[in-house]
Amino acid sequence: MREENKNKLSMTIQELIQDLEKNVYCRLNRSSVEGIGVVAIRDIPKGTNIFTGVKKNRWKSIPVDAVLRNKKIIKEVKEMILSFYAVEAGVIYFPDQSLNELDISFYLNHSDTPNVEFVEKSDIFITARSIKKGEELFADYRTYSDEYMPSADANGIITREWHGMRNRKNREETARA
Repeated sequence: MREENKNKLSMTIQELIQDLEKNVYCRLNRSSVEGIGVVAIRDIPKGTNIFTGVKKNRWKSIPVDAVLRNKKIIKEVKEMILSFYAVEAGVIYFPDQSLNELDISFYLNHSDTPNVEFVEKSDIFITARSIKKGEELFADYRTYSDEYMPSADANGIITREWHGMRNRKNREETARA
């Protein structure tokens, strides 16, 4: 039909209609666990790329301190960064887009028993099992980010305390050592 990274604006009318018929599986809705989440709007078979057509990001790594200790970045923006972006080995991975441009995949909430899996080599999310219409989709953040709990000091500087296992790659490297 089209290349994955092709801009939606360059799609033909027929391609747009086909995309709506076949590739839209989810919407944002109230989450059962926290704020906003991703909810299935139709039954989704196991192994489905649930965000077909979403722009592939190029990731930039910025040291955690450069962001969290920057007094010009307000506390609320820092909270959003920690909510939406992966933190790993002292750096935050930023997509090559503004926080104002986040796609629906950034709204997946965490579960220790996820129904969605992150495929690192393809940078996509697929369903780990069949999903029913109305069911919320969850990913295991530990597969692509360090796990921290946010806290802020009296000056509004947000830090994250160690709260669990490192990402899968780091766990595998530690196991081999």
